[in-house]
Amino acid sequence: MRAGVRIVAAGINDNYEIKAEGLLPNTTYHYTAYLDLGNGTVYGEDRTFTTAPADFNPDTDLVDLGLSTKWAKYNVGATDEKQLGGLFGFGDMTGFQTSINLEDYASADIYKTDRDVANKVYGSWVTMPTIDEFEELFTECKKEWVEDTENHVAGYKFTGPNGNSIFLPAAGTRTQGNVSGEGLNGYYLSGSINATDNRFAMAYSFDQNVARRTSTPVYQALAIRPVSVAKNVKFDKEKLYNTWEFDLKPDESHYKFVGPVFFYGKDASWASYTNNQPVVGETTGWDADYASIKSWAITDPSHCNGTMTFYKDEDGNDKVKVHQVQLMVLIRILKVHLPLMRRIRQSQ
Repeated sequence: MRAGVRIVAAGINDNYEIKAEGLLPNTTYHYTAYLDLGNGTVYGEDRTFTTAPADFNPDTDLVDLGLSTKWAKYNVGATDEKQLGGLFGFGDMTGFQTSINLEDYASADIYKTDRDVANKVYGSWVTMPTIDEFEELFTECKKEWVEDTENHVAGYKFTGPNGNSIFLPAAGTRTQGNVSGEGLNGYYLSGSINATDNRFAMAYSFDQNVARRTSTPVYQALAIRPVSVAKNVKFDKEKLYNTWEFDLKPDESHYKFVGPVFFYGKDASWASYTNNQPVVGETTGWDADYASIKSWAITDPSHCNGTMTFYKDEDGNDKVKVHQVQLMVLIRILKVHLPLMRRIRQSQ
């Protein structure tokens, strides 16, 4: 308790209030009153309180800037964009960790892990950004330094390629219990460790004149702005350049594959690679029947009735080639021509 962040009251009347900012949703905090006598400190009894659950809506609290990911409207520990939110060390799950012991912090990438505070407090909708996503935000968006005198906050307004915008306040930084730079400097933590020295985490810092990628000690507490777990993946037609199988019944209806396919391991699945979802454990999926004599997905003989290949020819033209459709073509021919042949035969 005595090692936590100290919040100083404006006065010591019989009744006084303390305003603690940057609190996380659905979190229990311990606190105690204290009186600094100069030559010693007197502490009161230990008390607790629990904050309300997060009211996070991915449809309204995430902003599409036209980048590779959507950005949250506000910082972790805030409820609107003008609030500074909390300051967090690398892997700090409370925002009130004041230790400078490296062992108390993470030493590897933490986004989409149990040390990702954004992912924990707002569910699986968001995660801490990577340093590359910060780089994209600062290089692809129009930046405008804004000073809001009414709310006593300053920072950058980012306007994306599609015209939408977010605001990042200059929330400052904290080392142990000492906060500095509020309203002047923005330090934002990524989920990326410094690849050459894991005593440092990758971050982005800015003031009114300069913005740059940097690295900070893992115990230095910075602001966190979450990003969406789901990514905006640009359509790449070359990913279609492959051979795709037709799995149709003779009546042209689709087979239903019972599966399942089990992914051994914790990082090899379409969910993590294609959808960039958090890796939460081993997963089970279903795979299409491959064109072989016997299918391992289902025990019946193979149901491949053809393949379609998309490719680019020597002149750079997109092409499609269809193979092994004789059975389906024959069925279609018979469906069309047999009734006609019967009518001709009857007329004779």
